[in-house]
Amino acid sequence: MDEDNHDFLPKYLVPSHNLCFLNHDILAELLWAWEKAGISSQKFTFYDNDDRQKFNCANDVFDWLENTGRE
Repeated sequence: MDEDNHDFLPKYLVPSHNLCFLNHDILAELLWAWEKAGISSQKFTFYDNDDRQKFNCANDVFDWLENTGRE
């Protein structure tokens, strides 16, 4: 990345900024590859309508998974 295009940052922060962009690009590539390979999604079956309603009302899907004993 061209350091001359970072007029909005102090020069000492440019390497950190560039590292953040590199990390972002790597993570985005991983997510894309996982999505393409079908390994970034999980399917599960609701036990009943009450189970579905609790899922829909949950603030955090990971808490819901843990609280319902799903892994």
